[in-house]
Amino acid sequence: MATSAKPLFDAVLAFLAEKEIEGTIEGDATVARLDGRGKNGEWTLHVSTDEHSERCTVYSVGPFTVDEPRRVAVMELFNRINFQLEIGNYDFDLDSGDLAFRTSIDVEGDRLSSALVAQLVAANVAAFDTYLPALEAVAHGNAEPVAALAALGR
Repeated sequence: MATSAKPLFDAVLAFLAEKEIEGTIEGDATVARLDGRGKNGEWTLHVSTDEHSERCTVYSVGPFTVDEPRRVAVMELFNRINFQLEIGNYDFDLDSGDLAFRTSIDVEGDRLSSALVAQLVAANVAAFDTYLPALEAVAHGNAEPVAALAALGR
């Protein structure tokens, strides 16, 4: 991938090059779209930067949308998970059923490095993959939130 003229996104490009990760650059060259993978599944990963606010954000975008009858249960699951998390949080659009997990860093007054991008991505992928079985069970109606978390030992 080519180098951009944007310092924050340059760190993202450096991370991708160092880890030999293929991605697609989207938008005005401030979003990299990658394949996310863990032991529990596959999904889309977005790594974006905002030069103005000096932030880098990583999103694991859910591999499915949640049907309306299961949205309240998924909302409860996310609330229970978010309360336990030290880094990142689940986002959920109640209108569309779209879901994502977000990690971010504000580097105002400092700089973003490829190592920081790697940490953001690793924390994001680990958390999304950890809770993906519970999310699938609740979203598909196979378990209620408390039982789905208990099955994960959480």
